[in-house]
Amino acid sequence: MIDGEKEILVILTFDGQTKWPDVLRLSQPQLDSKGLDRLQKALETTVKSVVIERHYIDKDVTFWR
Repeated sequence: MIDGEKEILVILTFDGQTKWPDVLRLSQPQLDSKGLDRLQKALETTVKSVVIERHYIDKDVTFWR
């Protein structure tokens, strides 16, 4: 289930219909396929939901790829 797809906060619940590619689609351009792969490998066995916060700026983090 995807709740608030067009809102600032998007909640994805992995319920059989919602899959990891939905996270990538809704997180563009901040998340790329390499980042999704890392997230999925770390979380897929335990995570039930993902929250995407759009327009979020963390001024304390240095970004790397």
